[in-house]
Formats: sequence, structure tokens, C-alpha cells
Amino acid sequence: MKSKTIYILLLLFLFGNLYAQPVRIGLLNDHLVEAFSFHCMEGSFELYSGETKIKTIQKGELIYFSLADKGGILINNGKELKGKFTSLKFIDPDFSSQFSLKMIHPMLPTRFYEGELEVNMHHGVFRLINILDFDHYLAGVVETEAGPGAPDEFFKVQAVLCRTYAVSNWDKHNSEGFNLCDNVHCQAFHGRNDENPAILDAVYSTHDIVVADKSYKLIEAVYHSNSGGETQKAEGFWLENKDYLLSVLDPFSKDQRNYSWEYKTDWKTWQSYFAEMGVDGEKIDNTQLLIKQDHRKTYVSFGKDTVYLKNIRDDFGLKSAFFDTYLTDGKVILKGKGYGHGLGLSQEGAMEMVKKGYSYRDVLNFYYFNIMISDLNDLPVNSVPEIFR
Repeated sequence: MKSKTIYILLLLFLFGNLYAQPVRIGLLNDHLVEAFSFHCMEGSFELYSGETKIKTIQKGELIYFSLADKGGILINNGKELKGKFTSLKFIDPDFSSQFSLKMIHPMLPTRFYEGELEVNMHHGVFRLINILDFDHYLAGVVETEAGPGAPDEFFKVQAVLCRTYAVSNWDKHNSEGFNLCDNVHCQAFHGRNDENPAILDAVYSTHDIVVADKSYKLIEAVYHSNSGGETQKAEGFWLENKDYLLSVLDPFSKDQRNYSWEYKTDWKTWQSYFAEMGVDGEKIDNTQLLIKQDHRKTYVSFGKDTVYLKNIRDDFGLKSAFFDTYLTDGKVILKGKGYGHGLGLSQEGAMEMVKKGYSYRDVLNFYYFNIMISDLNDLPVNSVPEIFR
């Protein structure tokens, strides 16, 4: 496998710029950005407004951007005001430059990027779009979603799922001028992969590999932190069947970091909650309002009244909807298992599998039923976006 990886890396090195697929990522789309700074970390950038070149930004140069009182973008290099514009583009002439963005209003941590940047206005605030190579984007997603310290084989698992999701949702933000956003509405992307080079290696070694169902359609590539020992079936969460998302007994997730948790609330709060959900709490005894799940349930019933467990999870801010409850001294104690929605792959379970010697294909076939792990080019043309055909 190592020789195959080196071969792929060599091909991408020699022909990468010719065949690389760019992707447009909306940055910090869930924030109202009114001021930020751009810092050239490596190489240089050509700054354009439309077809007009404003300046060359050299390594180490820091520039500030803010909103003009009557609309438009103000540029300041810290010494003098450079001008007012409606849109800007930072072009990387050598395909090797890097930059950082620091949000000033609102104040957010600095993030580090590669590729190019577009800056324009949308509803009176900045819209920032990072244009970069698709594989490098995937490496950034894997690092954000999985962290840099996971086993190398797990990075392949995560890379295939992140690629599957991205291709399947390629036009999710098309009306806004980009493909995907950088938060959990799509996939979390906090910038370039720079903490573990094995992540980019895993992306390259699984180049173009995705997961499809038996109808040759890309799957909903969902995953979560820990299943609690049992994954959730699709209709238990979405109320819609997906024959590749069935409940899996998952011993690999047991006793991992996010396997168990506990939450406490008082009895009156618990009783009032179910009353708000339409359950007559005053007429129901304590044992009926307590929940027991030997296996994952979708809902709990009290006579004709039904409450969905995922709603309880959301309303109380619980780590999962897989829990039992106990009443002790006027307190309701929730003893839960797992972290996340429970659909699809358990990240901690998958990490344990690869530690035990399972391949990334073994892991995917364990958590998803009746799937095909396939090259994008082998799928029917109507199964992938036009840009990938």
C-alpha cells in the first residue's frame, strides 16, 4: 500500500495543477463579519478588484479590511488608506502561497489557509470564499473533524466519508456563489491541514474513492463521535428509511472516551418538561416517566402521548438520545451512552477497529450495509455532479 501511495503522490506532484479540482468554500458563513485582517504567510498574492491589479502582497505583509460607512470595502495596510472597493480577489500566482485570516469584528481565533480568497459584500457584511484544491480541502476537513492524532488508517476512513459528503452536496450553496460552507451545516473546515502530513497522504491514497448504495447513489455519509455500543437506524432519526443506515451492535465503541455520560435534573423540571410535550405529568406516576433503553429507541410513549428521544436530547443539551433514567432523592439522573446522533459511523469505534488491524474498507462495511466502495469514475454519470463526470 505504501508504494501505491508514493506513486499517487508522485502523479499528483507532477500533474496536480493540471488536473486538480478546485472547490469554493464559504468561510465563517455563520458570523456577521465586519472587519478582518489578511496576513501573507508564504509566497505572495496578487490583489485584484475586478480586472484591476491593486498591489502584490509579499510574505509577512498584513492588511486590514473593514466596511465603509456607505457600503464597500476599505483597505488599510496600517500606514495609509489604500482605497474603497466592492469586491476583491487574492490570486496565488504560484499555487503554493498561504495566508491567515483574523476576524476582528467579531473577535475569532486566527485560521490558516491555502489557495485563493474572494471578498465581497452580502447584506451589508463580508462574504469570504476560499478557492482551493479539492483534495487539500478534504485534508483540512479530516483534520478538523477527526483531529491530527488518530491512526493513519482511520484518516482514510474519514477521507472517503468526507469526499462522499462533499461530492454529494457539491451544489448545496450554489445560489450563494460557493459549493460548501465551513461549519457543521456542511462539514467543519477550519483551514489547511498543517498538523499531520499523514492526513493528506490518506486523502491522496484514497483519491476519488467514495461510498455508494446498491442503487449507485452516493450515501448520506453521516458519522458521529461514539455510538454508545449501538448505532441508530435512519428512521429513528430522520423518520425516513435508508437501507444502508441500520442499527449496528458496536463493541468497538465501548469504553472509549465518549462512551458514557451522566446528567442530572430535578424531578419537577423533568415532570414539567413532559407536561409541555403534552403528557399529563400530574397523573402519571414516577415509574412511567422514567426511561429504559436496552437498545436504542426512537420515542417513548405514555398512553396515547409520544415524545421523541432526539427532542429530549436537543431540549436538555444531552450528548446523545441513548440513555436510561433513575429517580433518586427528588433528582432525575440520566445515565447515557455515546456522543452524537448515532447514525452511520462511530469515529471512536472506527479508530479502535483500525488499531485492531481492520482496513478502512472493513470499517466502512461494518458501519454501513449493502454499500459499494467505488471510484467516482466508475459510477453512472447521473450519480455525481457534472463537474466530476
